Amino acid sequence: MKNSERRLKSLLLLPLLAGAFALSACGEEEVEDGGTASIGGPDPRELVPADAPVYFEAVVDPDSDQAEDLNAAVERVSGVEDAVGMIEAEIESGLEAEGTEISYGEDIEPLLGNRAGFFISDFPEGFSADGEELEFNGAAVIATTDPEAALELIKSAITDSGKSFEDVSYGDVDYIVDPEESSEQRGAAGIIGDFVVLGTEPALQGVVDAQDGENLAGDEAASGDLDALDASSLLSGRFDFGSLFEAATSSEDITPEQLEAIEAYFDGPVEGSGTFAVGAGEDSFSAEFSAPASLQPGYAAGSESIESLPADAWLAFAATDVGAALSNAFSQFEDAISVQGLDGAELSPDAIEDQLGLDPGQDLGWIGDVRGFVAGESFLGLGAGLAIEATDEAAATEALKAVARAFRGQALVEPIDGGFRFSPEGAPVSASLVLREGQLILAAGAVDEEDVLNPAETLADSDSFNDAVGALGEDYATSFFVDLETIQSLAESVGDISADPSLGIAIQYLANLDYFIVGSQADEETITAKIRLGLRDGSSSDAESAAITP
Repeated sequence: MKNSERRLKSLLLLPLLAGAFALSACGEEEVEDGGTASIGGPDPRELVPADAPVYFEAVVDPDSDQAEDLNAAVERVSGVEDAVGMIEAEIESGLEAEGTEISYGEDIEPLLGNRAGFFISDFPEGFSADGEELEFNGAAVIATTDPEAALELIKSAITDSGKSFEDVSYGDVDYIVDPEESSEQRGAAGIIGDFVVLGTEPALQGVVDAQDGENLAGDEAASGDLDALDASSLLSGRFDFGSLFEAATSSEDITPEQLEAIEAYFDGPVEGSGTFAVGAGEDSFSAEFSAPASLQPGYAAGSESIESLPADAWLAFAATDVGAALSNAFSQFEDAISVQGLDGAELSPDAIEDQLGLDPGQDLGWIGDVRGFVAGESFLGLGAGLAIEATDEAAATEALKAVARAFRGQALVEPIDGGFRFSPEGAPVSASLVLREGQLILAAGAVDEEDVLNPAETLADSDSFNDAVGALGEDYATSFFVDLETIQSLAESVGDISADPSLGIAIQYLANLDYFIVGSQADEETITAKIRLGLRDGSSSDAESAAITP
């Protein structure tokens, strides 16, 4: 962006947007039954052009339950009792530094409506790879309870800072611009319906056209993508990857050969849309992401086999059809490299095969589902296990022999039934790699092969794991799980907190966290991933957290 545009945006966008998003918990409205007014009001999507490739949306006036949950979650993790007050003070300082007498609490917050959106409409120069600043047209669309007062506040802010503005119009809408900027992307601000619109002039004019024309609210596909997200999300958005790909490849910095290589890797032009959503509940933070399947050629879904891992595993992961995913990703990588004419380069498929001693596109196809874990509550009691399903036992046997050959000369290798045991030189631990029951089993440290194959108790019996899976949702296959309470115990056993303040701070944060879990779901067109960070009951960790605060 141009400097004058950045100045206008720093003055107008930051106090309004940062304040609206970060202080959203301050805006609940009490109603007679003791609850709060529901989130509603004007929809920013009705002003956003339907073909906008990037769109963000935030709730700036949550109901009281959302406000309570967000504040409680932030306080529980950070230990800051008045995080909202701290952020408000920073915004007030920023306004003062701009030379304006406007106050967030007294002047801006009372004018905020329920919802706000931000969009990018286009990239005039495409994406540049030469390090220059990325140019784009975009605008914030912020609901307001008093449009005329909001516009007067913007004008006062500009005047107070010693700058000026010019009144112009487009269609039947009057708005103001920065008269010192002659660029087509000069900053602009105006009132359209119940919204304050702040951004570049072309984007604001696009809003004027969209209000009675084609907009996101009327676009069935875009609205469907956004409506499918968690309704309790505080921040969400949508990306049109086809439009972004077109903008990225329209740059003069992209050669026809590079474009062909990119399309070869993704098996054709990039198409489709993606979404994201971020939220907070009383007992967890959450995030959700989706993208076209064509963008993730190496995707491997989570697997129910994670439930068969030992119950005391504090880190666990599982994935399905890993060999097929690896082969597919490497095959498309080969196609891209071949198009580029880089067959002899350092990162060419041939060079990678020489370094690895195998062809990832061919020699890993025998791998089926994979699951693994780490367990142990003390440093000396740590152990790890890995199980790789062998869809072709002959190929798995050859892989086992190749690994044994690779270790010779670098570790003490001892043949055992079905495989070998090895101990790295100077290391106090050993590990084994065997082929049993159609699976390649790696067991290290305090874990043996039987712990991997047939543990006495499994994660399916673990309350902590089941709580995390329940929070993730039954539609998602779990791919990654961490029991953060056990990691806290492990951290406490490692060293002296008084001698290592950073360890004490880490334990203080861990004392407030319960679990971290990742899951996914997929169909032929879209892959969606969901993340949950669980929080422990504050009553169980307050005393411990206070005791270890450096």
